[in-house]
Amino acid sequence: MRTIKHTILFPLLATALAGCASPETTRKEMESWEGRPVKELIAAWGVPDRQQMFEGKRFYTWVWRGAQGSVAVPDVSSNAQAPTRGMGYHMSETQAYCERVAQVDEGVVQHMTWEGNGCTGFGRKP
Repeated sequence: MRTIKHTILFPLLATALAGCASPETTRKEMESWEGRPVKELIAAWGVPDRQQMFEGKRFYTWVWRGAQGSVAVPDVSSNAQAPTRGMGYHMSETQAYCERVAQVDEGVVQHMTWEGNGCTGFGRKP
């Protein structure tokens, strides 16, 4: 039984960790836009989902949702009288989300903030 648990848990853990990037990597990717013209950011990420003005500064927001990978999920019986866990597994996509906000002053990105589990890969390409 112990071998079965390790055989199942290790791939699940490896898959979950594969979708994770270090906070340092994400921070560096987002900071790569600071000091750059906002036009470059819009060319790379597309039209922002939202734009706001606050205290003389403009904020551009992009929201991304998608799949981050797949994990094995145990099959479960839907029998109301005797629900049981099945013998098999099926693959299920894990959901990823990233909200990125650029603070812009006079057309130049001053600061970037982000929130979510899918915020890697948005850095500036040289």
